[in-house]
Amino acid sequence: MLNITTDFITEAKQRICTVNRFDHSTDSDVPHKELSKKSWVSKDSLYCPNCAQERTVRIEVLKDTGVFSRLCDLTAPLVNTDTTNHETASMFLFTCEQCSFELVGLMYQADGKIKFAIFSKSDVGAARKELPSRILHFIEQGEKCLMVEAYGAALSMYRVAVEQILHDQGFAEEMLDAKIKALMVKIDNKTANEWAMGWSDSLLDVVKKIGNFVIHPKNLEGLKKHEAELAFECKAVVELLIYDIYESKIKQTKLLNKLTGNGNVRRNP
Repeated sequence: MLNITTDFITEAKQRICTVNRFDHSTDSDVPHKELSKKSWVSKDSLYCPNCAQERTVRIEVLKDTGVFSRLCDLTAPLVNTDTTNHETASMFLFTCEQCSFELVGLMYQADGKIKFAIFSKSDVGAARKELPSRILHFIEQGEKCLMVEAYGAALSMYRVAVEQILHDQGFAEEMLDAKIKALMVKIDNKTANEWAMGWSDSLLDVVKKIGNFVIHPKNLEGLKKHEAELAFECKAVVELLIYDIYESKIKQTKLLNKLTGNGNVRRNP
């Protein structure tokens, strides 16, 4: 996914290599880095808030000085170790190929690492506006955290979103872990709602893991890795819950209204 620094760097370097391979210009006055300024359609995907889906995007380099300029020189080190050279940030525009929604990306170096942050021009798109606001709020916050690689914060927001969804489905237990355990009991007893009865064992394991903070690693690097992995898993669970409980019904209702005109089935005279 393009909101992950390493994935975007891979995408950008592949583009630079492609441009270099097919460029036959003999004009030595054209700087090497100018080749990066051409926009391209991504091979990888980026989450579009308007579509509420992973989409391919058109990437345009708005400002290639600083970090990205160094990346364009494939022989240069990935990280600038010259403490006297304070590089400026590089800026990109991402445009969804499906709906033309725009996001802005910022690449910069901090704490000896290249970091990447993506900012949306609006909080939520049309695809999610019909969800309950108490659930939508935490989904939006979780997505914003993922876009700046704040995985621990994203995990917290998605956990609250799961808790709000389960509460909305009648699970009144005080804590998320208790709500999930109550859901598992209903699944085992085959008394759970239809949306939960079709879940696979592997998916149920992820849901259980979301509710269990005890399994957290005790060292910082392990914790960071754990939070990043679980944040994306938690997001996937939230997306599945939203589709099974809310969006599928909304889409069915809209389709029925479209087919019948007013929701009442038309009958031949």
